[in-house]
Amino acid sequence: MFSFVYGSNNVYAQLGFADAEEIPLKAGIVKDIARLLLAAGVTVADASALLKLPQ
Repeated sequence: MFSFVYGSNNVYAQLGFADAEEIPLKAGIVKDIARLLLAAGVTVADASALLKLPQ
């Protein structure tokens, strides 16, 4: 029926991304920034302005 092949824990490496080791690290940084902004009560609009990024 189905067969599964287990690889590494890094799906980006399995997909062949050149920067596969960096992607999860960058995602972790973004997650931490989002958590801190939420805890500080910063709105999406304010965060956008602070980070100079579009909403």
